[in-house]
Amino acid sequence: MWTRTFFPLMQREWLQYRFGWTLLALIPLGLALLLVGVGRFEFDEGVAARPDVLPVMLALIPGAIGAVLMLLVALVTGIISATGLPRRDHGDRSQEFWLSLPVSHTAAFGVPLLAHLLLLPAAAVALGGVAGQLIGSLLVGRVAGLSALAEVPWGATLAATATLVLRLLAGLPLAVLWVLPLVLLVMLLNAWFKRWGWVVLVVGLGLMSLVDQLTLGQRWLLETMGRMLRRAAQSLMGAGGAGITIDRGAGVDTLLGLPAVAARDFGAAVAALGSPLFAGGLLFAAGCFALLTRWRQNSSGRGD
Repeated sequence: MWTRTFFPLMQREWLQYRFGWTLLALIPLGLALLLVGVGRFEFDEGVAARPDVLPVMLALIPGAIGAVLMLLVALVTGIISATGLPRRDHGDRSQEFWLSLPVSHTAAFGVPLLAHLLLLPAAAVALGGVAGQLIGSLLVGRVAGLSALAEVPWGATLAATATLVLRLLAGLPLAVLWVLPLVLLVMLLNAWFKRWGWVVLVVGLGLMSLVDQLTLGQRWLLETMGRMLRRAAQSLMGAGGAGITIDRGAGVDTLLGLPAVAARDFGAAVAALGSPLFAGGLLFAAGCFALLTRWRQNSSGRGD
């Protein structure tokens, strides 16, 4: 029963958003290729004086930047799309059709959330890493010369890029869990107040922060939200107090040691899930999700 529900709902997300998702992938890739083809690159004296280091850095940087930037763009896009899910079926002519399908209200929200918050960013990370590595090889040939391609330790370079991609993929579910209470809150407000949901959120946060400041002497609500967002970012990188960094003079041994650094960083991100803040956020998210399913049930006039 779950597979008969899951795949049609996933197919719906693909059919509805495939054009936007394709542009999301192709536009950054096209801009990067344009930059490699016509851009002008300058390096500081420390790197320029090390012809053995320059090709390695040129091969590494595009893959790292590509994976991170594609993740951020896809995650922000997915969050914005997810906040509009409650009203999507009520804003077009297909309302009666989608609400009449034999799909539980839980799956009607859960599957699209999975697609937008997890699958789309995960695919973007993988694409960014692979495309960035290909662009890196083009960059090496253009800046350092075709002969420099043979000087790059491609095994260690590919392993370093794969380490970064895997670290981001492993931390993505943790980051989503940290921001899920905020996403579901916005979804709930959009369900209740339609296009006024964001206005209600901003005004509500402002008033509650003012009350906190007057009664407690601090903006507890905003500080709590800030801590959750920082934890989400650290789930992707830097949970151990320092991110995965590569010195400009890094050798093959340093690159091969990155998996151990990434594993320790991910372990710190997992350990942070034991905080009361995370548990409270999950309880709040569960409450918002329950209210969303109740709202959809009342809107459709039928039960699960």
